[in-house]
Amino acid sequence: MIADSSKFISLQNIYRDKAKKDAEAVSNYAAKLLQSIGKAPESISQKELKLLCSNSAFLRIVRCRSLSEEYGLNTSNKDEITSHMDNPDSEMVLYLMLRAVDRFFKHNGRYPGVYNYQVEDDIGKLKSCLNSFLQEYGLPVTVKDDYVHEFCRYGAAEPHTTAAFLGGAAAQEVVKIVTRQFVIFNNTYFYNGMSQTSATFKL
Repeated sequence: MIADSSKFISLQNIYRDKAKKDAEAVSNYAAKLLQSIGKAPESISQKELKLLCSNSAFLRIVRCRSLSEEYGLNTSNKDEITSHMDNPDSEMVLYLMLRAVDRFFKHNGRYPGVYNYQVEDDIGKLKSCLNSFLQEYGLPVTVKDDYVHEFCRYGAAEPHTTAAFLGGAAAQEVVKIVTRQFVIFNNTYFYNGMSQTSATFKL
């Protein structure tokens, strides 16, 4: 688009006037709503209203699920899990493996493969935990044995580079919540250091 200064300023003024009218309309609606619940119209400042209007195109409602819903047999999001398992190397595999590891820890009081001499024995135990988890939740999916072997091989290690990356991601989400800006993850975030990929799932 080509425009001289006067036309650009005229166009800018049109948008500014429209934005001002929209902000006034929102302010009137807000004042009526505040009065209807017995609060003063000044409860929301004009500065906040203008900020809301200028960012209205980016507003999102994020409804997260609780851990009890995620872990419940009747409330777990099985469709989300099975739909992502069409790809056998999806990050969803990591979720299934971590749930199996939790089950392993509950039964054995330790993580699989913590010591080298335990790796071979723990492979079978972890696979059994994985299969019992999939069966209990009625998940018709298959996880490659390679993942079971890898989870036992690394023995719950936490490489500092991966920990630093995840710490940064968590800090970023905290900043979003504290400042009430930008859209937060909904609701489970996975980082795959082997493939340098990440994904979020609504579990």
